[in-house]
Amino acid sequence: MVKAYRGASHLKQLATRLSLNIYEKRDRWSSYDPANHRKIIEEYEKVEEAKRRLKAEKLKNG
Repeated sequence: MVKAYRGASHLKQLATRLSLNIYEKRDRWSSYDPANHRKIIEEYEKVEEAKRRLKAEKLKNG
């Protein structure tokens, strides 16, 4: 006997168990973590600072 694909029905059951409405299911900010965002910004700032140093060094050495 072949098992039926349970993708859509499984998602409906999951949403029902979690009692989420349609807007809560599609809320892109539900898993947003400001602490994680801060880490990304700090990493980006470090990379940008390194780029500025390399550019200044390149201009200095000609």
